[in-house]
Amino acid sequence: MKGFLDFIAYLNTRQRPKKYEKLSISIEEEFHIKNEIEKIMRSGLYKINDLDLQQLSEAVSAQRHKVSMVINKHYRCNFNQWLIHFRLEEAKRMLLEEPAASIKTIIFESGFNSTSTFYEVFKRQTCLTPNEYRRNRGY
Repeated sequence: MKGFLDFIAYLNTRQRPKKYEKLSISIEEEFHIKNEIEKIMRSGLYKINDLDLQQLSEAVSAQRHKVSMVINKHYRCNFNQWLIHFRLEEAKRMLLEEPAASIKTIIFESGFNSTSTFYEVFKRQTCLTPNEYRRNRGY
């Protein structure tokens, strides 16, 4: 088994982007960080409007650069793109499940800081405005 884990670790280092080549992290630690990140994000941490990579790293008790590497490698995006994904999915859920909630309430409760950023990202991802999205789903 040890030989297999060494082989996986070798493959892992070969797939690591150049900026992480010198980062010392075992495959076990990498997947532990990934699991902790996912658990914490499911708890709603992404709703904190000013959440940054340092706060997430502290929440998972891991070094900032390791958390960044895990997000980059496993989700193929940077921290901000990844965070927007969580917030956008929450906003879409709220649009459908909370039809009485205003768009502005949904924007801020899903973690966005700016209405213009929200509208831009939402339209880019769905090709609809939030009102069109809500209307096209039966509300």
